[in-house]
Amino acid sequence: MSVVVQLLGYPGTGKYTVAKELVRAMEADGRTTRLLDNHASGNLILSLVPTPTHGIPAPVMDRIIEVRDAVLATLEQHTPRDWSIVFTNFPPDAERARALDRHREVAAARGAGFVPVLLECDPDEVLRRVVAPERAARHKLVDPVRMQEILDEAVPLPPWDDIRRIDVTTLPPPEAARAILELLPR
Repeated sequence: MSVVVQLLGYPGTGKYTVAKELVRAMEADGRTTRLLDNHASGNLILSLVPTPTHGIPAPVMDRIIEVRDAVLATLEQHTPRDWSIVFTNFPPDAERARALDRHREVAAARGAGFVPVLLECDPDEVLRRVVAPERAARHKLVDPVRMQEILDEAVPLPPWDDIRRIDVTTLPPPEAARAILELLPR
């Protein structure tokens, strides 16, 4: 059975790193799997504009949303139904948290299972991780002051009652991936 895995978490929790390990584990388990990291579509646009210092300007975000919509339509209409998908996202406001319902809809349209997982991490560890230099190359948040502001706000999760939680503060990414793999339907 194909599955759509939705990894959620703060910047710096390791969503992308865990997702890469999860894709490897799913492939080793015999599932053709594709990773749709939240930066994959956004970086197509962000690489073409000056780096925003505080938030993405609305007109630029509109273009990113257009690209993401095209990607989701491709998943529904052209991607083989037996392929699994791993999404990574941080929903920074209630409106975008609701937008993640679209990922659940994609899973339903594909006849796939849907497994949402929240990666939790100690705030001090998030602040330590977020300044890693390699993050800037992927247009990721690297400002610890802004990260602290985000940590001080409540994370608006989608109103899904099936979100699983995994604490990745000290859990190595391959182990986190194995824990998620155990949650997937066969």
